[in-house]
Amino acid sequence: MKKVIALYASADKGKTKTLNKLIDLLSLISDYYEICRSDEGWAYFEIRGLKVVVCTPGDSKVEVKENIKFSQKYECDIFVTATRTKGETTREMERFTNKKDVNLVWIKKDTDEQINNLFAANIFNLIVKEIDYDFSSYVFDTK
Repeated sequence: MKKVIALYASADKGKTKTLNKLIDLLSLISDYYEICRSDEGWAYFEIRGLKVVVCTPGDSKVEVKENIKFSQKYECDIFVTATRTKGETTREMERFTNKKDVNLVWIKKDTDEQINNLFAANIFNLIVKEIDYDFSSYVFDTK
């Protein structure tokens, strides 16, 4: 595992909505993906050989532990998950990343729902930087 990205905030601040937007973005550029979501869920992506797991639950230690198990099952390179701002969920992420000696990136979720797309795009950019992806096919000529 190369990188763990933890989107953190207290309960009901839009972490799941933001990560679901990220899942939608990643599905557009993936070579292969599996998505399991209802209100909360998990997704696995293969993008140019890079394995990415996104988990939307994260309000409890149990959820974070399940997310970690899911990421290990897929032997991912990048693991994105939700956590709370402090307490058991953050300690569990720190324990996990310390054992793995991976780069842990904390992203604080803003409470403004209007910027969910920006947070999803920011995390998307962190992931895309890890691959050599040509976005030229997504550029449209407006002439």
